[in-house]
Order: sequence, then structure tokens, then C-alpha cells
Amino acid sequence: MKNLTIALLLFCCTSTLYAQSTLEQQFQNVLDSIYQAHPEAIGIMVHVEAPEKNISWSGASGYSDQNSKSKLSPDQPALIASSIKTYVAATILSLVEEGKITIDQAIEKLISPKSKTLFEKDGYDLKSIQIQHLLSHTSGIEDYANKEYIEHKDKNPMYRWTREEQLKLATEVGDPLGKAGEQFSYADANYLLLTEIIENATQLPFYDAMRQLLKYEELDIQNTWFPTLEDKPSGTKELVHQYWGEKNWDSYKMDVSWDLYGGGGIACPTKDLALFVNHFFNGKIVKDKAIQNLIFTYIPTKETAQNPYYLGLSESTYHGMKAYGHGGFWGTVMMHFPAINTSISVYILDRDARKLRKNVLDALSKIMLNEYSDRLNAYASTKESSEIEQITATLIDYIEGSTNGQPNRLKKAFHPDLNLYYIKEGNLKIWSGEAYIEDTKEGIPTGEVGKIINIDYENDIAVAKVQISHPKSKTPYIDYFMLTKIMGKWTIVHKMFTKRVNE
Repeated sequence: MKNLTIALLLFCCTSTLYAQSTLEQQFQNVLDSIYQAHPEAIGIMVHVEAPEKNISWSGASGYSDQNSKSKLSPDQPALIASSIKTYVAATILSLVEEGKITIDQAIEKLISPKSKTLFEKDGYDLKSIQIQHLLSHTSGIEDYANKEYIEHKDKNPMYRWTREEQLKLATEVGDPLGKAGEQFSYADANYLLLTEIIENATQLPFYDAMRQLLKYEELDIQNTWFPTLEDKPSGTKELVHQYWGEKNWDSYKMDVSWDLYGGGGIACPTKDLALFVNHFFNGKIVKDKAIQNLIFTYIPTKETAQNPYYLGLSESTYHGMKAYGHGGFWGTVMMHFPAINTSISVYILDRDARKLRKNVLDALSKIMLNEYSDRLNAYASTKESSEIEQITATLIDYIEGSTNGQPNRLKKAFHPDLNLYYIKEGNLKIWSGEAYIEDTKEGIPTGEVGKIINIDYENDIAVAKVQISHPKSKTPYIDYFMLTKIMGKWTIVHKMFTKRVNE
């Protein structure tokens, strides 16, 4: 019996290892296939981190140096460029958790005295610009990394920039774009100022503070550093060459200072990048869930209505799954898929081929989705229940707001542009939602009772039918609603109503 038990254990272990090996072979096959179809990428590197499936796999295909044709190693580091912005946001939230700052705090007294003078002289109201405006690129600061900046780099590839020079340049490229919170304009200067805030709060160089607050040592993030600001960690391999074919750029022939002080700067292998984002979303960096979720703070502007940018975080969708992360100039990206607790990082070594990031993410996330089929079925069921509950809550706000004399609940349920439509004497009448709310008297119930008859939704739109009855009337009102989910919240955008015909 003992021998049989041991044999069964060996079989199970062997089966698990075989399944994992097969899965990792699928990853490598995808990688090789995409590279063979697009050798202009020079090299492709990936990491898949799925702790619940015991998967921590790095792969590579192609070359680390297009001239020497050196074979690319999966654990070589690369410059992640703007993918650093999620790191900076996580550092800020760590400081929030420690009680040192808040994201709605004005930056006036948090940045360096030199920067304060510089930006105020250029017309910026630093009392109204908050930390969250910097994180979300809604501060009104214009980007210095423009065409002229690229041309300067082209002609002076080894020029050593300072952070102060770059911030000064940000004030020279133009006047403030508008008031804080009014306009989205992606600008590295926002993140350079955030590194000053980190230094002010910690009294450490920002790169030392980030290393401590992001818990590199504790979380086994071993091969991450800021080249030229920090020494390369012991045992870390040499950086890959990263290219921009159109400009004939080679990262080895450029001083990294042009993208170093928070807008970019970190170098690491794909594994460290995926580990970081996985640890963040699993509460190992910022442990307080409410503070961690502040990263999803959204400041709506007309530019971000369709593609929300949160706090150093972008949103994408693959195979119906939401994914959160950030891309970078050199063709880097990391994405975390909460539905399957999987993080994937991708490096494309020639910027001109960076569109392949999406191809790789699409293929690898599809493989992982299949691995989580049971969970996703349950997730879809839970999600549907959750969406119905959220739509119901919005309708209840309408019902109780209108029948109990609670105009603030109507404001909560209605989109500001909502109109109500009805027929009177054969003609279409339109009643603005604003006027409807004004006609609802605070604290004065109507005596009516409402009930939800049905709800039907698909993705981010819904229709609903509600009955509103009064005890003194035999003919209830019937309301038809159109709702949509805007930035995670269901809201009523359209209402039609009529009286039920007596049968």
C-alpha cells in the first residue's frame, strides 16, 4: 500500500511538471512564431508571472545586439522607460499609507524651492495643482519631450541632462495648458516633480526611497536599478541593446539622462517588471486595499473619456479581461490581469516594431485564459450578478429619490445630460433631468411606490423597466430607462415614461 501511495504521488508530480512544461513550451512557441514573422523586432523578451498556477517563466527570441548577433538571454535587463510611471505611483501610495502625504494635497510646499520658483514664475498655480494631477497628467504642464527635444538628442546623444534642466525646459516650451484637472496632457515633467515630492517626504534620493518603499529586497526583486544613479546589482547581466531603427538610435550610444529622473530611468529584466506589478496588485507593496485602489483614481477630461488614464496606470482589454499596466518608449510594457491574477511583461528591442507588444500580450493572455477556464466561468457569473446589483442600486436611487423627496439621490442616479420623454396630446414632450430634480421637493414623499420589473444589460449598456404606483390611482406609470457604465459607475442617461392602459 505504501509503495502504491508513493507511486501515485510520483505520478501526480510528474503530471504537474509535464503540464507546466507543455504550457511553457506553448509560451516559447508563440514567442518564436511572432519573432520569425517579424525579425525586424531584433529581439523579443517576455515574462509570465501566475503565482496561483506556480508559473514564473521568462523567454526570449532573437538577438541582444543586432551587429554582433549575440543570442538574447531571457534574464537580460533593458531600459523600461515610461513603464516606470506605475512604480512612481506605487511609491507615492506607499507614502500615503505611511501617512506622509495625501493624493489631494497641493504640491506648492512639496516640490523643491527651485522648482516652486520656476513654475510659479511661469504662471502655474501650485496651490491648485495636487499630487493626483501630476500622477494623472492633468496638471496643465506641457511636455518638454517634444520634437525639438528628440532632435537635440539626435545631435547630442551623449549630452548629460539634469532633472533641473528638464524641468526648466518644461516651463520654456509653453505657458500652462489650463487649470489643474481640466486637460489631459502626457508630460514626463509631472513625474520629475513627483520624484522631488518623494525626496521631500523621505529625505532620501528618490531612487533610494523607491528601492525601500517598493520593498525590492523583501520581494526578491533583485536586478532592478537606475543606471548611472545606482550601481548595477551584483550578478545582473549586461543590458540589451535597444533600438529606434528610424533614427538609427542604439541605447548603448546614448546617455540615459534624457529619460532618467522618474519619467523613465529603471532598468530590469522582464521578470522583475512582471513581479513588481503582480506584487502591487496582490497587496504586497501597499497593503491597505483602500489606499492601493487609489491608483484607479480617475480625473475625467475630454481627452481621456474613451481611454482612461488613472494614476500612472493605463487600462486595456484582452479577450474580455481588463488589464492594467504601462508601456514605455523603447517598446516595453507590463500588464496585470486581475481576473486570472497573471502579470505579463514584454520587451520589443526595436521601437519601430513596438506594435508587436499587443500581439504577444494577446497570444500569451489567451493561453493563460484557457488555464483559468473554470475560474473565468465563475468570474463571469459573479460579474453578471455584480453588474445587475450595481444597475439595481442605481435604479433604487431613482425610485427612492423621486418617491421619498431625495433630489440628491436623483443627481446620483442621473447623467447630467439626461432628458425625460413622454407623449401629451399626441405630441412628444421633453423634460430635462435638471428640471425634474428641481421639482423634487426635499423631504416631501409623493406617496408612490416603485418596483423594478426587468433589467437587461450587455457589457457597458443596459435597459430597464420600472413601475411607479400610487395608492389613489389604478393606472401606474411605466418608466423605460437606458443606462450606461461610465468609469465604473452605472448611470441613467435616458428615460421615457407613460401610463399603463387599463385592461
